[in-house]
This record gives sequence, structure tokens and C-alpha cells, in this order.
Amino acid sequence: MIPPSNSNSQDTKHIDPCDPTLDTKERERWANLNAFLAQLTQAAYIDRTPPKKEVSFAPLDRSLRAIWCMTMAFENELLVDTAAMESACYWFIYAAERLWANVVYSCSYPAEYGAGPGKRYKGKDWTGYTQERWGIWEDALKEARAECQDERMW
Repeated sequence: MIPPSNSNSQDTKHIDPCDPTLDTKERERWANLNAFLAQLTQAAYIDRTPPKKEVSFAPLDRSLRAIWCMTMAFENELLVDTAAMESACYWFIYAAERLWANVVYSCSYPAEYGAGPGKRYKGKDWTGYTQERWGIWEDALKEARAECQDERMW
């Protein structure tokens, strides 16, 4: 059974993806889980007619987790060469189309789901996907690419 979209897998609950010294095995476990969830999210059927502001939850959609990954990697401090950055990249690789659709439809979440901005953007009233936030993620990804030392991420 797939855990609900607002919970972490038991196997990765203790992992800090923002830690640049994270053990390779744990980093891979975190990154692989996010790669898998990104692929599920891309494959999920989501009814967008008529467009709804608040997200209607589909069983396979983990778009909320994508926001959490992007926030960790891009909105607090730029975490180059970490599991957080690698996971954010996997979300773009495997689910960019779905994430962009979330932006187009301005999908948002209730405040208690933790989809708000990271520390660097505390003044923003984000509760989900916005074009402004997407642009910040894009710029941060370009900056991270320029600084990245991990050949696996090139």
C-alpha cells in the first residue's frame, strides 16, 4: 500500500536529505524513493475539469511531496550536492509535465499540509504551485547546476 501523500516512508523517515555528509546508501534510498513517487505522480489521473483551486487528491499523486522537495532544495538555502537537490532534479525529470500543470491550474493545499514557502521566501503567501515559485525553482536549478561538483548530477 502506498502511504498517504502527507506522510514519509518508514524507510526514509530518519534521513536528512539536506545533510551534505549523508551516507551514500541513504542518499540513494531518498533519491530513489522520490524518483519513484515522481513517476507515480506523472502517471496519476487527475480530473482538472472544471479547474479547481484546491487540489483534489488522486491516489497516486504526490505533488505535495514535490513541493516539500523543492522547498528543501531551493527555498531555504541552495543545497548543491545533496539528496534534497538530487530528489528535486528527479521531480523535474520524471514529473515536470504534471508539476507544470499544477502551476497552470494554481493548485494549492490547505495551510496545515506544509506547502508554504521556505525560509528565504517567508513573506510569500504560497500554499502550492505558482508561476512565481516555479520561476524561483528554475533559477535555483540553473544556479545549482553551475555549482554542482557531483558528476552523477551532470
